[in-house]
Amino acid sequence: MPAQLSVRDYYLEAGELAASGDHTAALVVVRRGLEKYNAPELHLLGAILCRRLGQTAEMRRHVAAIPIDDSLRAEAEWLLRSRPEDAGKRSLPTDPALTALLLPPPDAEPARRPRRVRRGWMAVPALAALLVLIWLLPRLLQSLSGVAEIVPEITATSTPFVAVQEPSVATVAPALAPAVEPALLPTATLPADLVRQPTKAEPLAAADEANLGTAAQFDLSAYLAELGRPAAADVAASMVGSQLNLVGRTESFAQRQELIALMEALPQVERVNATDLYIRPPAAYTVRSGDTLWSITYEIYGDVARMEDVYNANRASMASPESLTVGMVLNLPPYE
Repeated sequence: MPAQLSVRDYYLEAGELAASGDHTAALVVVRRGLEKYNAPELHLLGAILCRRLGQTAEMRRHVAAIPIDDSLRAEAEWLLRSRPEDAGKRSLPTDPALTALLLPPPDAEPARRPRRVRRGWMAVPALAALLVLIWLLPRLLQSLSGVAEIVPEITATSTPFVAVQEPSVATVAPALAPAVEPALLPTATLPADLVRQPTKAEPLAAADEANLGTAAQFDLSAYLAELGRPAAADVAASMVGSQLNLVGRTESFAQRQELIALMEALPQVERVNATDLYIRPPAAYTVRSGDTLWSITYEIYGDVARMEDVYNANRASMASPESLTVGMVLNLPPYE
């Protein structure tokens, strides 16, 4: 199974595609990363790409998804206020992947200036080398002649090499001893009192209700209290063998997923059946610090495509999807 990509992996991949001029493919990578991570830097990069591609509606959604108190929010709001012709007047962002949208990729080699060749100076080293060679040539010839006179003398006085052959030693094969046949040992006989006849199978004990498929109640409230988690008053749990069934309703997608994960962590549970565990959002939601319309939509519904429905339900109090303030009360449409 391939390793799961991180926010940085999606961010750098989209930045490289954008630097190469393929803004559409870069936006696809950003969308794929946002399906797993609600990261402000991915939203800002997506807003910049949407601006380049002229997709104003999606650009506004990315800006709205960046938290109000995040350091990237000011950069994102500038995209909404500025005109397209002002893009070149804005100082570049400090992030390398965002800078790559306006600058060439960092690994591109700078153009090298042609080296000026000064032909007048090239002749000086060559002339100096020629003079040195003329000065050394007579001495080199004299040295070689001396070596030629010494070599015959060494050859005449050298002792010829004679190979010495070692005497061969005859190898005598040892006589094989006659094979001795081992004596057979008598077969051991077990005493009669040690032989035990097989007995009839004992009758099976009565199976408990869980093994027979009968549901046994599970004290969900007590288990959540032990973990320090809020109680789920509208959810009932029961065990059938090693399967735990959850029946009832939760107020959000995030609460439903957390409850399933807690049940799967139980050692005696092999499978959690949440088919009858429904999501029923409350009528209203109070905005907290760090919330965005994107994060609220995902937490309640588990589907960011519902963000438009949430915005339409609150148009009377919201000038735009990004105009959220802490303490604002939002109307929540039904889960459907």
